[in-house]
Amino acid sequence: MSQGAELFADQLKKQGFEPLVESTWVEFNYSVEGGTFDGKLIRMAINVPPGFPTTSPGGIEFSPRLRPLNTSALHPQRSHPSNRFKNDGEYWSRPFKTWNKEKNKNAAAYMAYVRKLWMTT
Repeated sequence: MSQGAELFADQLKKQGFEPLVESTWVEFNYSVEGGTFDGKLIRMAINVPPGFPTTSPGGIEFSPRLRPLNTSALHPQRSHPSNRFKNDGEYWSRPFKTWNKEKNKNAAAYMAYVRKLWMTT
């Protein structure tokens, strides 16, 4: 297991999530807050780098797929096939571009960013 993933998962537990860690993946149930999919329950997976919290996690992967795959569009329509969930999943490549400016580099800051993504769908 990755130290980054373990730390991220421990921080998620403090927010009430029940994450599972497998290598660098942290997976948990998530109820979408706001936007088109408000209230939708999904299974979310985040590939957390070993360098977390210095290095931000990448995009989110989730199941079930909520939109048709479209790799050429912009957010919120852009979506890629999921590596983690295969045929029933979706991957959003949405880097947290301001991570290096964050005062609190932790799972709470990352999940606030994820909530903002969902609000704009």
